[in-house]
Amino acid sequence: MLLPVAGIVQSQARKATTYNLGLRYDFHPSAAFKLQYSSEDNEIADLRQDVLAFGVDLVF
Repeated sequence: MLLPVAGIVQSQARKATTYNLGLRYDFHPSAAFKLQYSSEDNEIADLRQDVLAFGVDLVF
């Protein structure tokens, strides 16, 4: 009965390297612009994923 559970757990195994780079610019005392780049190399699946995220934070 535990064999299916072990198979599910092993299917989630991964070996990956992740890099993150973030920048923040406070353009006003109550506002900031933020930018983040993330890159992940999954060696098992031979897959590379890149994400670019940005946002504006406001404080009222």
